[in-house]
Amino acid sequence: MCIDQVEFLTRQLDIQGMRGRIEAALAFEAPALKSGVRAEALMPLHYLFATLAELGRAEFKAMTGLGKRVATETLSALVRRGFVATDSAQAGRAGTKQGIGCWGGGCPNSRT
Repeated sequence: MCIDQVEFLTRQLDIQGMRGRIEAALAFEAPALKSGVRAEALMPLHYLFATLAELGRAEFKAMTGLGKRVATETLSALVRRGFVATDSAQAGRAGTKQGIGCWGGGCPNSRT
């Protein structure tokens, strides 16, 4: 493996740097695409990335600090846009999905 490849992967896995990339992705999504994704999702998304853990839907919504209805709409938009994956549409746990946020090549436009 070349040194430039190691440096690139090190930058990509930088936990604090990823927070900024997730924040940039959310900042783009909200006004430009009007997809329902909100900036308040930063904390739970960064938590999922940093810990590689899963969160219950209620835990994820609580971490946004949004009201119940808006938090539900935000989480649904995040699933639709491919920021998070879930076991089912109604129940289960929200977890990380490969390629969450912007990786330098643009924001994902995938559907789950």
